Amino acid sequence: MFNVKLIVYPLVALLIGIAGVHAHANSTEALFEEEAIAGVVLDASNNDPVEGAEVKLERAEQSAETNADGEFKIENLEPGLYTLVVEAEGYETWTKDIDLTAQEAEIEIKLKPTE
Repeated sequence: MFNVKLIVYPLVALLIGIAGVHAHANSTEALFEEEAIAGVVLDASNNDPVEGAEVKLERAEQSAETNADGEFKIENLEPGLYTLVVEAEGYETWTKDIDLTAQEAEIEIKLKPTE
């Protein structure tokens, strides 16, 4: 006679194991999500975009250059504290501590022209 227990029990155990591995994979992915910081750099005197400004994150040793609209984005960052430094010819250097703990940060930066 055919024993159903010999097939059903191992099959149930296999399905439970697959579900457990899938759940673990999803929780592991969440641990390694990366952050980004994006924004715009503007001239403080007239709100015009500043093209070609260098935007640096000191701890991450990553940087970006602003486009014609003054926009920048730095991706693949781990959550945490960073020092953001913005430099552009004809402007004072801008520095601020940034806490990247929630997904993607958006920031508006206004540079003061040098006198």
